[in-house]
Amino acid sequence: MKVKFTFPVKGSLVVANEEVKIHSFRFLFHASDRANTVEKLVVEVNDVSKDRWPTLMARKGVDQFGRPQFPFEINHNAFGLSDISSELIRLEGLLSVYGLEEIRFSEASIDWLPENESEFVSMQSGWKFGEQREEPYGEALNQQMLARLIVASSSDSAACETLTLFRAARSHFRNHRYIDAIRNFYLFVECEFANGKTGKKNSVDAFERNSVLCAAIEQMISDSEVNWFPVDLRNKYKAFDDGLDVRSVCEFLFDVRGSVQHANNFKTKWHPSKQRDLKKEAEVFQELCHIISWDIAEELAKNVPVES
Repeated sequence: MKVKFTFPVKGSLVVANEEVKIHSFRFLFHASDRANTVEKLVVEVNDVSKDRWPTLMARKGVDQFGRPQFPFEINHNAFGLSDISSELIRLEGLLSVYGLEEIRFSEASIDWLPENESEFVSMQSGWKFGEQREEPYGEALNQQMLARLIVASSSDSAACETLTLFRAARSHFRNHRYIDAIRNFYLFVECEFANGKTGKKNSVDAFERNSVLCAAIEQMISDSEVNWFPVDLRNKYKAFDDGLDVRSVCEFLFDVRGSVQHANNFKTKWHPSKQRDLKKEAEVFQELCHIISWDIAEELAKNVPVES
């Protein structure tokens, strides 16, 4: 069985030979029709073992909350982007010297291609995954709300400015750049709630005194649909040694940011090839910052006078 990953590419990279084969991997660098620069990278992996195929597996008929669910799911052990992302991120760094700007991981498509008749029967017509599209956050914005947001965008308020950090962080998260996402999410929190304080104790004290941040944290802790702070995550950080509460989450935010900032942690914790090691932490940051940023945007729009 063969699996093929296709990624859009940005930059000015030019290659003389489009195809490179290394062991069971085949790399194809497709150039633009209008220029010689590479615009698409295809990575094919041959001879994927059957236990790594995206076949349907049986599961319980109810979820952790007792709700009915479809009794089958795609094999969690299926070969996927996470199996090659570390190598591709390193390759991205190497090729940046020669003009590559970015591999768009969030826009990847994955094709499973049977290589003989028996594999074709097992997979039927094969399996294809396109880009995972996010669900809308809410109802479509009406004209008046759009007008208010447009007017609010001309404001130089600090709250409006910090939302640019949220946007950058969300973009990094969507493109599987969890380390960069964490840095920008933390900057968003710091700009909003640290009141210029530095150092762990001063920053955490400032966070804990802010009612908006505390309310968002409490909302996540009490979420009955999603366990944002599972045991395996809490076991990674000393902040949770005395339990899960608002202050421990504030300490967690500071500690995670520190772990992806200092040079002595570069190889062990925040090397670009280790993005997926911090995915769960990035998910916590994203949810927290989204709760806060939603309220900021709504409040900014509400306070803008717009003629009907």
